[in-house]
Amino acid sequence: DPLIHVTEIIVATPNRLLAEKLREHESRLTVLLEERREGKVSALNKIIGKASGSILVFLSADVKMAVDAIPRLVKGLAYHDDWGLVDSRVQMASGGTLLMEKINGLLWAIHNATLDDLDNEEKLAHAGDMLAVRRELVDSIQNLTNDDAHVALEVRRKGFKVKRIPKSLVWITGPRSPTDYMLQRSRILRGHFELIRDYGTIPTTFEFSISSRPLRNAKLLFKTLSKLGPSFIPVLIVAGLLELFSLQIAIIASFRKEHKPWKLALTTKRV
Repeated sequence: DPLIHVTEIIVATPNRLLAEKLREHESRLTVLLEERREGKVSALNKIIGKASGSILVFLSADVKMAVDAIPRLVKGLAYHDDWGLVDSRVQMASGGTLLMEKINGLLWAIHNATLDDLDNEEKLAHAGDMLAVRRELVDSIQNLTNDDAHVALEVRRKGFKVKRIPKSLVWITGPRSPTDYMLQRSRILRGHFELIRDYGTIPTTFEFSISSRPLRNAKLLFKTLSKLGPSFIPVLIVAGLLELFSLQIAIIASFRKEHKPWKLALTTKRV
């Protein structure tokens, strides 16, 4: 794409073998080798400190993307001066019939519908697994769990919009065991508690906005279930129970003072 000029590709990893393979594969690649796994925020801050481009695209290593996903994000910022950050649309890589796959599909269907609503209302303050942001709007990221939400909130604070590009598609693998599901969800929920503490605002995700917009959320849930079919009603019940357990874990974890890298949800790493 003539509009897109990739000046550098930066990877932060503690995996020395992977770093050597990456260096052999791509001449424009800069590998920041970490001595040990220090967490996503630490890796992102190293990348931000090294990056020189005017637009930064962040994505995790366990994400697959459509061939035009990055150009669509970059064009969104290039064509709209008042946009500071643009987000991709996440799809599930596995859409099978197993219970955990259905739970993941339901979770992301609800999450995407919520984000679409917020985007239409110009109230979006959240991002996902791949985003693009103007370099001048990002200095460093606080040591928070939900780094993408932190960046989005900072962009809005500086007077720029956070928008979604629905046709910029990425695929992820959801947790394939209840344990990994609760591990991942409790981490995200704890991250929302951190944002409440540091920003004094309630997150706009579905679960945190039930009390502020109950009717709209009920309609959104009904519409989502109508699309997925009646077989997802028992899936919703199981998902609700897992969410309650995840919330309890997140509340307990919130009282921990030291911040360590979270345990990996290994079943999410096979995209």
